[in-house]
Amino acid sequence: MTDAYSRLDSTPPGPLYLRDRDLEESLDLLAEVARRLTGTARSTLESKGYGMAHFRVLLALQNHAGAPVAHLLERLGVRKQSLHRVLKPLLEEGLVEARVGEHDRRQRLLALSEVGEKLVDELTSDARAELADAFRRAGPAAVAGFRSVLLNLTKDSSA
Repeated sequence: MTDAYSRLDSTPPGPLYLRDRDLEESLDLLAEVARRLTGTARSTLESKGYGMAHFRVLLALQNHAGAPVAHLLERLGVRKQSLHRVLKPLLEEGLVEARVGEHDRRQRLLALSEVGEKLVDELTSDARAELADAFRRAGPAAVAGFRSVLLNLTKDSSA
């Protein structure tokens, strides 16, 4: 039995790369990559009493420091109650800091604390190394294409 992934390594995409089989293989690969890249983070988080929802919040704040709660809700696609449940321990343990908005005092702006930044660095170091290695092997054109696909997947499909 042939491994479907070995076919992907050796066969350049043909004109039928949007076939269901190819799309399904891509979905499978995305799931496998997500599992591999978050494996170390998952076990570290669990040892600290956190889960992947906490990781998503920490990552979002790493890349969007000073974001208002409303931005985080939209970015993560969660409801206020769910975000609050995840944020509360992160705030209490000093991993996330909240401050009042400068222009709108009702706004809570969230950012990682120094301790939170160190934790995110610890959680993502293996994944960053693995990504860097894969990007080096694939080359700049493939990385640009990969980023383009990811950006297109994150855009609002109704636009």
